[in-house]
Amino acid sequence: MANSDLEMKIVSIAISKKKGTPKVQVEKASLLEDHGLEEDAHAGPWHRKVSFLAAESREKARKNGLEVGFGDFAENIATSGIDWQDIPVGARVVQEMWNTEIPDEDKIKSIAAVH
Repeated sequence: MANSDLEMKIVSIAISKKKGTPKVQVEKASLLEDHGLEEDAHAGPWHRKVSFLAAESREKARKNGLEVGFGDFAENIATSGIDWQDIPVGARVVQEMWNTEIPDEDKIKSIAAVH
């Protein structure tokens, strides 16, 4: 299943150098095939290489009184215009130079980067 008609925009990129620590926003990052974001502690040879979160979900949490910023939900990439929870497991989302595959439903915001 492919979809190139989504009006998605990347609004934040974040990485953490060590597992268990908050992700910190970065201006740019390199997405490595079959690895994830370069220098991110969660990248590597497993099914959840990159974690996405809809920025709208973060805004909803803020409206409910939580003081959260980009990276606080351990997401690598925050987007607007797409609700990742509505994308079925196994779907492919194609955006210009990259596409992603939903690998499992355990943690639906986590997406494995693929070519």
